[in-house]
Amino acid sequence: MLTGGTSADVAREAVAVIGEGRSAAGHTGAHPVAEFIMAVFADAPDAVPAARARLEAAWDHWDIAPERRGGVVGTPAEVAQQLQPWLDAGVTHLVLQPMEDADRTAFVRGAGEVAALLRASTTPRG
Repeated sequence: MLTGGTSADVAREAVAVIGEGRSAAGHTGAHPVAEFIMAVFADAPDAVPAARARLEAAWDHWDIAPERRGGVVGTPAEVAQQLQPWLDAGVTHLVLQPMEDADRTAFVRGAGEVAALLRASTTPRG
């Protein structure tokens, strides 16, 4: 389990360390790796700047260092694209985390759309 704010590059390093440890212990095969990622959905592309500003303001309020600000913001399609580097790094489970004041129904709907887009992009065709 990787905490929120873990960049895709750091996640890649963590996945490698996990693999090395498993190999040294005689374990084979992949090991699931999950990460929490703060997500803010926007209903339309023109709403993305305001959504990004909300997230930045929250990080400022929480005093989160810039290098730990590993969130995603945008429409579900944009969020799915932004998550790809973590998947490429070997993270197998992405746990999208809403902001405290998020509309939970809208958030779950957006997360469902992201999940469908990511499944479709990884489903073998042929």
